[in-house]
Amino acid sequence: MRAKGFGKSKLIVPLLAAMIAATGCTNEPAQEAENHAPEPGGSGQPQQPAQEADAASFNPTGFPIVNEPITLTLLGPKAPIHGPWEQMDLFTEMEKLTGVKMIFDTPPVDSYAVRKNLAFASGEVPDLFFAGPLTANDEIVYGQQQGVLIPLEELIEQYAPNLREIFEQSPEVKSAVTLPDGHIYSLPRINNVTRDLAPVKLWINREWLDRLGMPLPSSTDELYAALKAFKEQDPNGNGQADEIPFSSIKISDIRLAMLAAFGENTDGSYISVMNGELRFYPTQPGYKEMLAYLNRLYR
Repeated sequence: MRAKGFGKSKLIVPLLAAMIAATGCTNEPAQEAENHAPEPGGSGQPQQPAQEADAASFNPTGFPIVNEPITLTLLGPKAPIHGPWEQMDLFTEMEKLTGVKMIFDTPPVDSYAVRKNLAFASGEVPDLFFAGPLTANDEIVYGQQQGVLIPLEELIEQYAPNLREIFEQSPEVKSAVTLPDGHIYSLPRINNVTRDLAPVKLWINREWLDRLGMPLPSSTDELYAALKAFKEQDPNGNGQADEIPFSSIKISDIRLAMLAAFGENTDGSYISVMNGELRFYPTQPGYKEMLAYLNRLYR
Protein backbone atom coordinates (compact mmCIF):
# COMPACT_ATOMS: atom_id res chain seq x y z
CA MET A 1 0.00 0.00 0.00
CA ARG A 2 1.83 3.13 1.12
CA ALA A 3 4.03 4.46 3.85
CA LYS A 4 2.61 6.28 6.81
CA GLY A 5 2.48 9.99 6.12
CA PHE A 6 2.55 9.61 2.34
CA GLY A 7 0.77 12.44 0.57
CA LYS A 8 -1.75 14.85 1.97
CA SER A 9 -4.70 12.52 2.07
CA LYS A 10 -5.21 9.08 3.53
CA LEU A 11 -7.82 8.30 0.90
CA ILE A 12 -5.34 6.45 -1.29
CA VAL A 13 -5.19 3.66 1.31
CA PRO A 14 -8.84 2.55 1.13
CA LEU A 15 -8.71 3.17 -2.62
CA LEU A 16 -5.95 0.60 -3.04
CA ALA A 17 -7.73 -1.78 -0.72
CA ALA A 18 -10.86 -1.45 -2.82
CA MET A 19 -8.85 -2.23 -5.96
CA ILE A 20 -7.38 -5.33 -4.34
CA ALA A 21 -10.83 -6.37 -3.15
CA ALA A 22 -12.04 -6.08 -6.72
CA THR A 23 -9.14 -7.91 -8.36
CA GLY A 24 -7.39 -10.13 -5.86
CA CYS A 25 -10.00 -12.28 -4.13
CA THR A 26 -12.38 -15.07 -5.01
CA ASN A 27 -15.60 -16.29 -3.50
CA GLU A 28 -14.15 -19.77 -3.04
CA PRO A 29 -13.03 -20.85 0.44
CA ALA A 30 -9.30 -21.38 0.56
CA GLN A 31 -7.62 -24.67 1.27
CA GLU A 32 -4.06 -23.49 0.86
CA ALA A 33 -2.17 -20.28 1.60
CA GLU A 34 1.50 -19.63 1.09
CA ASN A 35 2.85 -17.93 4.16
CA HIS A 36 3.99 -14.42 3.34
CA ALA A 37 4.19 -15.01 -0.40
CA PRO A 38 1.57 -12.54 -1.57
CA GLU A 39 0.12 -11.77 -4.92
CA PRO A 40 -0.59 -8.12 -4.20
CA GLY A 41 1.07 -6.70 -1.12
CA GLY A 42 1.96 -3.53 0.71
CA SER A 43 4.48 -0.88 -0.09
CA GLY A 44 5.48 2.60 0.86
CA GLN A 45 6.50 5.86 -0.72
CA PRO A 46 6.15 5.73 -4.52
CA GLN A 47 8.92 6.45 -6.96
CA GLN A 48 6.83 9.41 -8.10
CA PRO A 49 4.12 11.10 -6.04
CA ALA A 50 0.91 9.21 -6.68
CA GLN A 51 -2.19 11.07 -7.77
CA GLU A 52 -4.75 10.88 -4.98
CA ALA A 53 -8.51 10.99 -5.12
CA ASP A 54 -10.54 13.35 -2.99
CA ALA A 55 -13.42 12.10 -0.88
CA ALA A 56 -16.03 13.11 -3.43
CA SER A 57 -14.28 11.09 -6.15
CA PHE A 58 -13.80 7.84 -4.20
CA ASN A 59 -16.49 5.15 -4.44
CA PRO A 60 -16.14 2.53 -1.66
CA THR A 61 -18.31 0.05 -3.59
CA GLY A 62 -18.90 -0.66 -7.25
CA PHE A 63 -17.12 0.70 -10.31
CA PRO A 64 -15.42 2.98 -11.05
CA ILE A 65 -13.48 3.17 -7.80
CA VAL A 66 -12.62 6.80 -8.55
CA ASN A 67 -14.63 9.22 -10.65
CA GLU A 68 -11.53 11.17 -11.63
CA PRO A 69 -8.68 8.94 -12.96
CA ILE A 70 -5.52 8.66 -10.87
CA THR A 71 -2.13 7.03 -11.44
CA LEU A 72 -0.27 4.67 -9.07
CA THR A 73 3.08 2.87 -9.30
CA LEU A 74 3.41 -0.92 -9.22
CA LEU A 75 6.45 -3.20 -8.85
CA GLY A 76 6.33 -6.87 -9.83
CA PRO A 77 8.48 -9.61 -11.41
CA LYS A 78 8.11 -10.21 -15.16
CA ALA A 79 8.49 -13.74 -16.51
CA PRO A 80 10.32 -14.15 -19.84
CA ILE A 81 7.21 -15.51 -21.56
CA HIS A 82 5.06 -12.51 -20.60
CA GLY A 83 4.65 -9.38 -22.67
CA PRO A 84 4.52 -5.85 -21.25
CA TRP A 85 2.22 -5.66 -18.25
CA GLU A 86 0.60 -2.49 -19.53
CA GLN A 87 -0.74 -4.59 -22.42
CA MET A 88 -2.16 -7.39 -20.25
CA ASP A 89 -5.95 -7.73 -20.31
CA LEU A 90 -6.04 -7.85 -16.50
CA PHE A 91 -4.63 -4.35 -16.17
CA THR A 92 -6.17 -2.74 -19.24
CA GLU A 93 -9.65 -3.96 -18.28
CA MET A 94 -9.21 -3.05 -14.62
CA GLU A 95 -8.09 0.44 -15.60
CA LYS A 96 -11.31 0.86 -17.57
CA LEU A 97 -13.40 -0.44 -14.66
CA THR A 98 -11.65 1.27 -11.77
CA GLY A 99 -10.32 4.55 -13.17
CA VAL A 100 -6.88 3.71 -11.71
CA LYS A 101 -3.92 3.67 -14.10
CA MET A 102 -0.69 1.86 -13.22
CA ILE A 103 2.89 2.85 -13.98
CA PHE A 104 4.71 -0.48 -14.12
CA ASP A 105 8.20 -1.37 -12.91
CA THR A 106 8.63 -5.02 -13.92
CA PRO A 107 12.20 -6.30 -13.62
CA PRO A 108 12.93 -9.87 -14.74
CA VAL A 109 12.05 -12.59 -12.25
CA ASP A 110 15.71 -13.35 -11.57
CA SER A 111 16.46 -9.76 -10.55
CA TYR A 112 13.17 -8.94 -8.81
CA ALA A 113 14.50 -9.59 -5.29
CA VAL A 114 17.40 -7.20 -5.89
CA ARG A 115 15.07 -4.54 -7.28
CA LYS A 116 12.70 -4.97 -4.33
CA ASN A 117 15.51 -4.66 -1.80
CA LEU A 118 16.84 -1.55 -3.54
CA ALA A 119 13.38 -0.01 -3.41
CA PHE A 120 13.20 -0.54 0.33
CA ALA A 121 16.78 0.59 0.94
CA SER A 122 16.41 3.78 -1.13
CA GLY A 123 12.97 4.70 0.16
CA GLU A 124 11.65 4.76 -3.43
CA VAL A 125 8.93 2.23 -2.73
CA PRO A 126 6.02 1.83 -5.18
CA ASP A 127 2.40 2.25 -4.21
CA LEU A 128 2.00 -1.52 -4.31
CA PHE A 129 3.85 -4.76 -4.99
CA PHE A 130 2.03 -7.25 -7.23
CA ALA A 131 2.74 -10.94 -7.87
CA GLY A 132 6.07 -10.59 -6.06
CA PRO A 133 6.64 -12.25 -2.69
CA LEU A 134 7.43 -10.25 0.40
CA THR A 135 9.40 -12.35 2.86
CA ALA A 136 8.51 -12.60 6.53
CA ASN A 137 11.65 -10.57 7.21
CA ASP A 138 10.44 -7.86 4.80
CA GLU A 139 7.18 -7.60 6.69
CA ILE A 140 8.83 -7.53 10.11
CA VAL A 141 11.45 -4.93 9.19
CA TYR A 142 9.45 -2.69 6.86
CA GLY A 143 6.04 -3.25 8.40
CA GLN A 144 6.30 -3.99 12.12
CA GLN A 145 9.51 -2.04 12.77
CA GLN A 146 9.68 0.81 10.24
CA GLY A 147 6.07 1.29 9.21
CA VAL A 148 6.80 1.41 5.49
CA LEU A 149 4.24 -1.35 4.97
CA ILE A 150 0.89 -0.50 6.51
CA PRO A 151 -1.39 -2.96 8.33
CA LEU A 152 -4.19 -4.21 6.09
CA GLU A 153 -6.56 -6.00 8.45
CA GLU A 154 -8.89 -3.02 8.99
CA LEU A 155 -8.95 -2.30 5.26
CA ILE A 156 -9.75 -5.96 4.56
CA GLU A 157 -12.60 -5.79 7.06
CA GLN A 158 -14.01 -2.66 5.41
CA TYR A 159 -13.29 -3.13 1.70
CA ALA A 160 -12.57 -6.81 0.94
CA PRO A 161 -15.71 -8.88 1.67
CA ASN A 162 -14.54 -11.88 -0.37
CA LEU A 163 -11.21 -12.13 1.41
CA ARG A 164 -12.93 -11.52 4.75
CA GLU A 165 -15.23 -14.47 4.00
CA ILE A 166 -12.22 -16.65 3.18
CA PHE A 167 -10.61 -15.72 6.50
CA GLU A 168 -13.83 -16.61 8.34
CA GLN A 169 -14.24 -19.96 6.61
CA SER A 170 -10.54 -20.88 6.72
CA PRO A 171 -8.91 -19.29 9.77
CA GLU A 172 -5.62 -21.00 8.91
CA VAL A 173 -5.31 -18.72 5.89
CA LYS A 174 -5.57 -15.62 8.04
CA SER A 175 -3.16 -17.11 10.55
CA ALA A 176 -0.63 -17.82 7.80
CA VAL A 177 -0.41 -14.14 6.81
CA THR A 178 -0.69 -12.57 10.27
CA LEU A 179 2.57 -11.54 11.93
CA PRO A 180 3.23 -11.97 15.67
CA ASP A 181 2.31 -8.30 16.20
CA GLY A 182 -1.22 -9.18 15.05
CA HIS A 183 -1.05 -7.22 11.79
CA ILE A 184 -1.39 -8.32 8.16
CA TYR A 185 1.04 -6.58 5.81
CA SER A 186 0.45 -8.55 2.60
CA LEU A 187 -2.30 -10.58 0.98
CA PRO A 188 -1.96 -14.33 0.42
CA ARG A 189 -1.93 -16.33 -2.77
CA ILE A 190 -4.81 -18.74 -2.25
CA ASN A 191 -5.63 -21.89 -4.18
CA ASN A 192 -8.19 -24.56 -3.39
CA VAL A 193 -8.27 -26.23 -6.81
CA THR A 194 -6.02 -29.28 -6.92
CA ARG A 195 -5.44 -29.09 -10.66
CA ASP A 196 -4.00 -25.59 -10.28
CA LEU A 197 -1.26 -27.01 -8.06
CA ALA A 198 0.02 -29.25 -10.86
CA PRO A 199 3.54 -28.30 -11.99
CA VAL A 200 2.38 -28.19 -15.63
CA LYS A 201 -1.14 -27.69 -16.95
CA LEU A 202 -2.63 -28.25 -20.40
CA TRP A 203 -4.73 -25.59 -22.11
CA ILE A 204 -6.94 -25.99 -25.17
CA ASN A 205 -8.60 -23.52 -27.52
CA ARG A 206 -12.30 -23.85 -26.74
CA GLU A 207 -13.27 -21.61 -29.66
CA TRP A 208 -11.63 -24.03 -32.07
CA LEU A 209 -13.47 -26.96 -30.50
CA ASP A 210 -16.79 -25.14 -30.81
CA ARG A 211 -16.17 -24.23 -34.45
CA LEU A 212 -15.46 -27.87 -35.26
CA GLY A 213 -18.39 -29.11 -33.19
CA MET A 214 -16.15 -31.16 -30.91
CA PRO A 215 -16.51 -31.74 -27.15
CA LEU A 216 -13.86 -30.89 -24.60
CA PRO A 217 -11.56 -33.95 -24.64
CA SER A 218 -11.95 -36.24 -21.64
CA SER A 219 -9.55 -39.00 -22.76
CA THR A 220 -6.29 -39.33 -24.62
CA ASP A 221 -8.11 -40.67 -27.68
CA GLU A 222 -10.45 -37.67 -27.72
CA LEU A 223 -7.46 -35.35 -27.30
CA TYR A 224 -5.76 -37.01 -30.27
CA ALA A 225 -8.90 -36.58 -32.39
CA ALA A 226 -9.19 -32.91 -31.40
CA LEU A 227 -5.56 -32.13 -32.15
CA LYS A 228 -5.75 -33.93 -35.51
CA ALA A 229 -8.86 -31.90 -36.37
CA PHE A 230 -7.07 -28.69 -35.36
CA LYS A 231 -4.32 -29.47 -37.84
CA GLU A 232 -6.52 -30.53 -40.76
CA GLN A 233 -9.88 -28.72 -40.53
CA ASP A 234 -8.89 -25.01 -40.40
CA PRO A 235 -10.48 -24.08 -37.04
CA ASN A 236 -9.21 -20.49 -37.27
CA GLY A 237 -11.14 -20.11 -40.51
CA ASN A 238 -8.47 -18.34 -42.57
CA GLY A 239 -8.45 -20.94 -45.36
CA GLN A 240 -4.88 -22.01 -44.62
CA ALA A 241 -3.44 -25.08 -42.92
CA ASP A 242 -1.39 -22.97 -40.53
CA GLU A 243 -2.71 -24.18 -37.16
CA ILE A 244 -0.24 -25.65 -34.68
CA PRO A 245 -2.32 -28.21 -32.75
CA PHE A 246 0.03 -28.84 -29.83
CA SER A 247 3.10 -27.04 -28.55
CA SER A 248 5.08 -26.25 -25.43
CA ILE A 249 8.19 -24.40 -24.34
CA LYS A 250 9.97 -27.71 -23.80
CA ILE A 251 9.25 -31.41 -24.23
CA SER A 252 9.71 -32.14 -20.54
CA ASP A 253 6.66 -29.99 -19.75
CA ILE A 254 4.55 -32.09 -22.11
CA ARG A 255 5.73 -35.29 -20.45
CA LEU A 256 4.79 -33.97 -17.00
CA ALA A 257 1.40 -32.77 -18.21
CA MET A 258 0.53 -36.13 -19.80
CA LEU A 259 1.79 -38.48 -17.09
CA ALA A 260 -1.39 -38.40 -15.00
CA ALA A 261 -3.42 -39.66 -17.97
CA PHE A 262 -1.39 -42.87 -17.82
CA GLY A 263 -1.64 -43.48 -14.10
CA GLU A 264 1.49 -41.67 -13.00
CA ASN A 265 1.96 -38.45 -11.09
CA THR A 266 5.11 -36.50 -10.40
CA ASP A 267 6.25 -33.09 -9.23
CA GLY A 268 8.96 -33.04 -11.86
CA SER A 269 11.47 -35.33 -10.20
CA TYR A 270 12.05 -38.86 -11.44
CA ILE A 271 11.99 -40.47 -8.01
CA SER A 272 9.20 -40.48 -5.44
CA VAL A 273 7.64 -42.65 -2.75
CA MET A 274 4.16 -44.07 -3.40
CA ASN A 275 2.41 -46.44 -1.00
CA GLY A 276 5.67 -46.88 0.88
CA GLU A 277 7.59 -47.92 -2.22
CA LEU A 278 10.38 -46.07 -3.99
CA ARG A 279 9.42 -45.41 -7.61
CA PHE A 280 11.61 -44.42 -10.57
CA TYR A 281 9.15 -43.08 -13.13
CA PRO A 282 10.98 -43.93 -16.38
CA THR A 283 10.76 -47.62 -15.51
CA GLN A 284 6.99 -47.62 -14.85
CA PRO A 285 4.52 -48.98 -17.45
CA GLY A 286 2.55 -45.73 -17.43
CA TYR A 287 5.63 -43.72 -18.33
CA LYS A 288 6.33 -45.95 -21.33
CA GLU A 289 2.68 -45.69 -22.44
CA MET A 290 2.94 -41.91 -22.20
CA LEU A 291 6.04 -41.91 -24.43
CA ALA A 292 4.27 -44.08 -26.97
CA TYR A 293 1.32 -41.66 -27.00
CA LEU A 294 3.58 -38.64 -27.51
CA ASN A 295 5.29 -40.48 -30.35
CA ARG A 296 1.85 -41.00 -31.92
CA LEU A 297 1.15 -37.26 -31.62
CA TYR A 298 4.54 -36.40 -33.09
CA ARG A 299 4.06 -38.67 -36.08
